[in-house]
Amino acid sequence: MAERSNLDIIDEFARAYGPIKSAISRLDLEAMAFIPTEPAGAWSINDHLVHLLDADMMLWYRARVAIAEPGTVIPVWDEELWKRNLGYMFMDGRVCVNLAESLRATLSDALRPIADEDWSLYWISHPKRGKMLLGDIVQLYIEHAGFHLAYLERNIKAYAKKA
Repeated sequence: MAERSNLDIIDEFARAYGPIKSAISRLDLEAMAFIPTEPAGAWSINDHLVHLLDADMMLWYRARVAIAEPGTVIPVWDEELWKRNLGYMFMDGRVCVNLAESLRATLSDALRPIADEDWSLYWISHPKRGKMLLGDIVQLYIEHAGFHLAYLERNIKAYAKKA
């Protein structure tokens, strides 16, 4: 199998929220706010969407600093504390996922001019993960969208059974 080019990775990254937006397109506010009883600690669909914006704000910083100041030690964040202390339930998840998608589009546009460069020169130092190359960061966030899509689909099924 041929190695994917950086442009292919950028394109996949930019499209990652398409399936999420499709999955939530017909949900009402009750479905968006529904929290399954199992597993304990589950989040609502709205919570996941707000989290995606916070995560992509972190991504924006991480990718940009990897290029501008390679080797910078970046902060980690506690996703549960952010959810609990920042009132995710009061935010509009649809607006948040649209903003996250816009951030990705803008970041993708910024990455395209350097797609042919050696991305191993661009990296951050994560306190828990160690050295993270730009390509690894982008790939992680491609996978992050799919990771949360699985939770959204779980919640949608649980909500349908409830009704």
